Amino acid sequence: MGQIGGWMDRGGGLLGDGMIRMSRALGWNGAGWQEGYCTTAFGLLEQGKRACGRRPVYRATPFGNLILVADGITEGEGEALLEAYQKRGISSLARMLQGSFALALLDEMRGELILSRSRDGKTPLYYREERYRLSFSSQIKGILALSDPSDSVDQNALQAYLHAFPQKAEPTSLYSGVLEFPSGQTTVWNRLGRVTVAQSKEQIPTKENGGNPCVIPDSREMLLRQLYENLMVHDTPFFEIPSCKKKEQRQMEALLWAILAEHDPVKLSDLCGKSYEQRIKELSGTERLRFMGMLYQANLLCRQ
Repeated sequence: MGQIGGWMDRGGGLLGDGMIRMSRALGWNGAGWQEGYCTTAFGLLEQGKRACGRRPVYRATPFGNLILVADGITEGEGEALLEAYQKRGISSLARMLQGSFALALLDEMRGELILSRSRDGKTPLYYREERYRLSFSSQIKGILALSDPSDSVDQNALQAYLHAFPQKAEPTSLYSGVLEFPSGQTTVWNRLGRVTVAQSKEQIPTKENGGNPCVIPDSREMLLRQLYENLMVHDTPFFEIPSCKKKEQRQMEALLWAILAEHDPVKLSDLCGKSYEQRIKELSGTERLRFMGMLYQANLLCRQ
């Protein structure tokens, strides 16, 4: 079985030292880090029996590099995955992959780290979120290698584990802050926080399979992705609405209402200076859609 590991560090304090510490903790004898990828903000490692050896799959683009480390994916599958991601974005990840896998994809242009795990949960993947750092690994000890040596066992998790015995109620992790990455999820981390999307079994819509290849965001996943991309490009709330029919506008509006309903209504209303629902209903057509998207983006900016 292959293993992966890495981090996103806003403090920039790990570099090669972090690569060595994690690779040694995973039993790579300090050599695996040489085949990894490391910058001031990101580090990715991979070691396993793949056609590409221990090297991450790498794809250079005019706007920044795409780097993939994965467990359960061949080199050819990795290259095809990066090509699809470059063309279609995050929606291509889970739809292209079959079987058991865990992966991490670094998009340098957007400054994003993406983690994804198959639905069956057979391929292990753990992560920890700290104030300035996200770390992940196929084994918990890879994450602990980057942490304070004083890290201790989570007493509450240990008690829950013992109280449940002999029932199979194993906790996510016995270490504070270390969590098992959920099966069937894909999560994006960037400077604005994170967004999690459930994997879909649907095919990518194309002319060949009878779908509509237009760029109108017709799913929650596509809509969240477009909102993030618009915000990253403009650095201020900005939601670009593609030309679409009224039926598609109503579908997009329903998705936006559902997304806003998951946030604190008081904070949303404070941003509007009045009830956010009332402010939205004052608008119509594409102006209403744009404002709803911008309100979601403004809430993200306030959480930084």
